Amino acid sequence: MGTSIKEIQLLVFQLGDKIDAPHNSTRIFDSSPQNGKPHLEIKGEEFHYICEERGLVICKNKTNNIDELLYWIFQDISFEMALDYEYKNRIKNQDSRIILFSKQLEILQKISEKWKLKRQHEINEILKFNPFK
Repeated sequence: MGTSIKEIQLLVFQLGDKIDAPHNSTRIFDSSPQNGKPHLEIKGEEFHYICEERGLVICKNKTNNIDELLYWIFQDISFEMALDYEYKNRIKNQDSRIILFSKQLEILQKISEKWKLKRQHEINEILKFNPFK
């Protein structure tokens, strides 16, 4: 028997507590709210993490690995939290991503060193093509 959305929701709430995530940002939708926020569908043993807005699929990831699914969820949650932090602590004439990326890595590390390293690799790839200004 596979993992249910309810079980995943409980895991997300527990992990969200570790990073003091706003409770509303840790809610898992089982159907699209059609506002760009992700939702989760479970098809057999596969998790489908989908973002839609007004009927248009913006992103769609699928996996049968719960850790990978949780990473995707917390990559989004930590990004929102880091974005809010950056906005409140913005440094004039500095690339906003410096604070944003640093804070996101700090948040992810509270949950998993592996997730922090994975996100660091993704950030390094972003910066290869779009370096800090």
